[in-house]
Amino acid sequence: MIALGCTSMTPHSYPDSPRRPEMVNVLRGAFDAGVELFDTSEIQGPFTGEQMLGDALGNHGTIATKFGWEIDGTTPTGRLNSRPEVIRASAHGSLQRLQREHLDYYLQHRVDPDVPIEDVAGTVAELIEAGDVAAFGLCEASPETIRRAHAVCPVSVVQSEYSLWTRDPEEEVLDVCREIGAKFMAYSPLGKGFFAGSATPNADSSSPRLHPENFQANQALSDALGQLADELGRTRANLALGWVLAQGEDIIPVAGSTNLERIKENNAATPLSAEECTRVDEVLAEHPVQGQRYTDKHLSFIEQY
Repeated sequence: MIALGCTSMTPHSYPDSPRRPEMVNVLRGAFDAGVELFDTSEIQGPFTGEQMLGDALGNHGTIATKFGWEIDGTTPTGRLNSRPEVIRASAHGSLQRLQREHLDYYLQHRVDPDVPIEDVAGTVAELIEAGDVAAFGLCEASPETIRRAHAVCPVSVVQSEYSLWTRDPEEEVLDVCREIGAKFMAYSPLGKGFFAGSATPNADSSSPRLHPENFQANQALSDALGQLADELGRTRANLALGWVLAQGEDIIPVAGSTNLERIKENNAATPLSAEECTRVDEVLAEHPVQGQRYTDKHLSFIEQY
């Protein structure tokens, strides 16, 4: 399964945006083409990403949405806030915006160090008991936090960045997910477009790997993978997604796009063979990645382990 990440659609999802109707049609087209899982969050917009999905899908398909960033009215403060009363209000707002009977997957967007994870899990457990939420999840959480949360409320899904150049979850998180029976959602499986060949140098990117000083060095990796993709009869994006899919049937890549044909192509990706994965790993070994995966600011919101 390939999930559709809807972040790139969100800047165009404001009510007066001329592209909003287009994105609604793309979402409906993706669902009709077989996309089953859509990934969003209340912070996208804020709120307009969920509203767009609600208008596009209503109660159809499966949606993963998230809470945990503080929003003052409609303005993000840049701080985390997972206090129980905030979670409850966020859940009810998401239900209304998404036009759904319940939230399929409800994930804490980032772990809030000021709120015990047991309080977070307990609050979501209450929402599950009330029928407002079907399943609980965590994003960018450490193995210890995942286990502590799961002891209070079953963790059904864990989402973290995972791709050809971000393999941190292999250290322990994937094992913990398999230990507790949780699915793993791999966001940015295409490295913010880098492994699809669509990224360009961007000094303002949240990923230093795309900053001009690192982009040129990383281009050698992109070129080598592109050559391998040609040899294997795959596109670059198909190669990157196929590698992620090959790491386990319990791993769901979350690939974003605003182009329906590209979404269909991504959804048709198949796992690489063991031999193909070995060849990819050989290319990665020959071309070490330059730059950390996030800027220091963004890394400060991710649990280190």
